[in-house]
Amino acid sequence: MARCAHKWALIGAHFEVDPTVLKGRAKFTAVGFLELDGRFLAAFPSGAAPYRLSTDDLPGLPQNLQGADFVDPVFGVGGTLRITNLPIAGDIDLASAYLVYGWPGNIAFGGHVDKDFFGIVDVHA
Repeated sequence: MARCAHKWALIGAHFEVDPTVLKGRAKFTAVGFLELDGRFLAAFPSGAAPYRLSTDDLPGLPQNLQGADFVDPVFGVGGTLRITNLPIAGDIDLASAYLVYGWPGNIAFGGHVDKDFFGIVDVHA
């Protein structure tokens, strides 16, 4: 973890074999309360060792991609933006987004915002 004034970053990686998978995570905080929690994935599966996507891999992944088996290379990024350390509410997720590329040319991407801010402002997108 690196600290600089009100900003900090946490970066980590994970490696698996059969299928070969590289996963990573980066978390950045700024101004003491705004946090971006992102993840990335590079998987090199095969017919003998497929790879199954989950929301643990990429936050915000839609239902139709959760549990999908891939037998060709797949790459993805996803993340969540949140406000942290609020006195009464704690942490509030503001939005999440993902992008998945499956070889040879399949792309899926999307995002989600669904928040009610104390009954005053209601955002759905």
